[in-house]
Amino acid sequence: MIVSNRVSVVGVQPTVGDLRRAREVLLKAGDISSTNVADALGSILHGRDPVLALGLKATTGRRSALTVERIAARDDLLRRMALRHYPDRCASAQAREIATAAEAYWRRAARLDVALEDMPDSYRGMPREFLFHVVRLPATVPSMRTLRLILTS
Repeated sequence: MIVSNRVSVVGVQPTVGDLRRAREVLLKAGDISSTNVADALGSILHGRDPVLALGLKATTGRRSALTVERIAARDDLLRRMALRHYPDRCASAQAREIATAAEAYWRRAARLDVALEDMPDSYRGMPREFLFHVVRLPATVPSMRTLRLILTS
């Protein structure tokens, strides 16, 4: 959806009119996601902080939508890692193996890998492949207890 050709130019900020037109288009789309974004744009147009209106910052006692999404993606990666590399082990043993691999990865490569554009070919088929993607979320590997809960859910 292109509301204005001007908005797609790098460095050009959308005007209030652009936001109003985008809101109208989203409302006409009719699906829930479009309606939610349209409501957020309406809040922004009425002076609400954009970060809060879009749910990108957590309100008191809650996690932001972005944090929830990152945690879900991390949990999915960890489950897939366990299934691929430790399929014949119980959840506790899988959690222990993942925690050990993550600790070694964090000590040796994680800080450097964050700056890489692409995953090194040597990671393919290895536990590091999943850990590389976890670091890029950015997210951390949780405690062994939490890992067990993730793997059993």
